Amino acid sequence: YDIKHPTADSDRGFTAPTIGEGGLEREAIEGVAIKLFNAGYISSRQVANMLGLSWYETAAFLKQNGGLLAMTIEEVRQEAASILENQ
Repeated sequence: YDIKHPTADSDRGFTAPTIGEGGLEREAIEGVAIKLFNAGYISSRQVANMLGLSWYETAAFLKQNGGLLAMTIEEVRQEAASILENQ
């Protein structure tokens, strides 16, 4: 990650440090999404909605960040039907 140091800001006196491209807020939301998903509290679709990602982007995000994307055959069929329906 590219950590940026606080800088002068005329309105507040400083700008909060950011990590990566999305800043601390994005990193926090992503971390919460992974934790909730892995604990079984939210679905991959809910992760996608939280992060504004497509299904494919969400699958990649979960894979890259330790998300346990385990789906039954029926869940895959439902997900595929939903994707085709929304095109």
